[in-house]
Amino acid sequence: MKVIDAIGSALVLGGGGFLGHHIVQKLLDSKDVIRVTILDLETALYKIEGAKYMKIDGEAFVITNDDPWPFWDFTRAVRTAAGYSVKKEEIWVIPAGLMWTVALVTECFYWLFTIRTKQPQFTRAKNKYMTIHRYFDISKAKTRLGYAPQVSIEDGIQKTVKWYVSITKEGKDSMVGHTICFVRNADAIFEQGRLYFGNTQEPFAIVLGGQTLYVITNARYVNSTFRNIQDLAFDDFVKGLLIRSAVSRNGVNAIFEKPALNSPHFKSHPHADWKDKPLSYFCKRIIRAQFISVDELHKFQKTVVKKMHKRLSFDRIPAHVVIENSKDEKIVSLQAWVRHTLLEAMTASMYGEAFLDIDHPFFKTYHKNMLDNKNKLQKVSDQYFEMPPDQRADACMMIKGLESDMRAEGNTARDINTYLLLLCWVACEVAYPFTIGGLTLQSSARIVVPSRQTLIDAQVFGARPKLFDPARFLADPALARSPSFRPFGGNVSYCPGRFIAQSEAVGFVAAVLARVDIAVVEGKGKVPNVNVAKPCLGVMEAVAG
Repeated sequence: MKVIDAIGSALVLGGGGFLGHHIVQKLLDSKDVIRVTILDLETALYKIEGAKYMKIDGEAFVITNDDPWPFWDFTRAVRTAAGYSVKKEEIWVIPAGLMWTVALVTECFYWLFTIRTKQPQFTRAKNKYMTIHRYFDISKAKTRLGYAPQVSIEDGIQKTVKWYVSITKEGKDSMVGHTICFVRNADAIFEQGRLYFGNTQEPFAIVLGGQTLYVITNARYVNSTFRNIQDLAFDDFVKGLLIRSAVSRNGVNAIFEKPALNSPHFKSHPHADWKDKPLSYFCKRIIRAQFISVDELHKFQKTVVKKMHKRLSFDRIPAHVVIENSKDEKIVSLQAWVRHTLLEAMTASMYGEAFLDIDHPFFKTYHKNMLDNKNKLQKVSDQYFEMPPDQRADACMMIKGLESDMRAEGNTARDINTYLLLLCWVACEVAYPFTIGGLTLQSSARIVVPSRQTLIDAQVFGARPKLFDPARFLADPALARSPSFRPFGGNVSYCPGRFIAQSEAVGFVAAVLARVDIAVVEGKGKVPNVNVAKPCLGVMEAVAG
C-alpha cells in the first residue's frame, strides 16, 4: 500500500500488459504437502494419486495462484479494494524507455553527490521488473503434489487489504516512534502518535526493539481494554519482568505455574476452588486484604500516620532537604522534604524500621545510573529478608503474608524481594486477538495505557490541560468522576494502594498545617515542571532546577 500510494494509481509504466505473479496463498491450505511430519514421510511420498513414483522429498516446488496478472492491473486492484478507484481514461501511460533514461540520470546524480552511499527510490532495475513478463510454471507442483490453488487473486487482494487496513487504521503507518526516542522521552512519543493521527485518540501502535506496543489514550477505549481482560495476559508480562530482574525460573514457576498447596494462606482457608490456584493468586488476595479490606486498611493507615508524625519533628528533618539552617528555623526544599517524609514513612510502615536501619550506602548516596540504584536497592532487600523474623516483627501484614507464602513454595530471598519490588505494573500482553475502536490487536503484542495522555485531554480538562491547576476540580467537581480521570489505572492494573496513597497525602498536608509554622520564601520558589521524559509508575518527578 505504501508503494502504491507513492506511485499513484493513474500511472502506467510501459504498455502495462506484462504478466507476473503477485500473491502466494496460505501454504497451510495444501494439506498433503505442508502438514507432514518426519514420521509420516514414507506415507506422504506415495500418498497422492498419480504420484507414486515421482520423487518429492528434497525437491523444490514453486507455489502460486497460477493466475498471472499484468503488474499495473494488480496495483489498481489493490487501490480499488482499499477504496481508491481510478477511471481508465485517467490513466497516464509513460514509455518504459523514457523512465529508463530518467532512472539512469538519477542514478548518476546519486553516484556523484553521495559517493555511492545512497540509491534513488526508482532505479533501472525496478524499471526492468515493472516492464517484463515474470511468472512461474507450477506444473511440477500440480503433477507431483496434486496441488491446486485455493484462493483467487481477487479474493486474495480483498482479504489482504482488509487485514492491512484493520491493523493500520485505514492504511496509515502505525509504526511511529522508535526505541531511542522512547527512552529519551516516552511521553512525547505517546503524544506524537496521538497527534500524528489527527488527535482522534484512536488506538495506535509503536515498535520498541521489534516488539509491537499498542497505545490506548481514549478513555472509552481504556474501558473496553479493561473489560476485555480475558483476552489479556497480565501475568505473562510480569513473568518476563521477574526473569529479567534476576528471579530464578524455579521461583517464577513457583509463583505462576504450580498449585500453591503449601501456602499457609491456602492451608488456613482450604477452599475447594483454590486447590489448583498458583501462588500469584494468593499473593493478590494478600495485597488486596492489606490495602482494601477495612480492618487492615485502617490499621495500616494509623501506622503510616504515626511514622509520618515521627519524621515531621524539627530535629528529624534531614540535612539533604535543608537549604538554610538556624536554631529556630529551617528553610527546606518543599519537594525534597515531602518526598523524603512520605517515602520513609511508607517504607517503614510496610517493612518496619529494620529496613531503614540497614547500614548501606544506598540510603546515603543516590546515583544517576538507574541500574546501579536498582542493584543497590536489591542488595538492601536481600539483607532484609535474610534477617531473622523477630528483628523485623513490625512489618505490615502484607509483607509477612507474602514472605510466608513464598517461602513455603520454595522461593529464595532474592525471589521474594524482587517480586515485592515489582508489585504493580500497567502493561499487559494480548493473549488472543481482539478489536478496540476498529483496530485488531494482534496476539503477543503489548498494551500500555499511559494515564497522563487521558489526563491531558483538552476536550475534557479545558484548553490548557497540562497546566497545574487543581482549582479546575473545584470549579467542576464532575471532572473527578470523568472516565478520563484515571490516576490509579483500572481493572487488573487498578492500584490496590489508591486509598492509602490518598490518605497519606491528605494526612501529610493536615499534619504540616497543624504542627509547623510555614511560609513561602519570596522569590525563591515556584511550582516545578514535571519531568515527562522519564517513564515512571508512580508520582512523576520534577525537572531539575
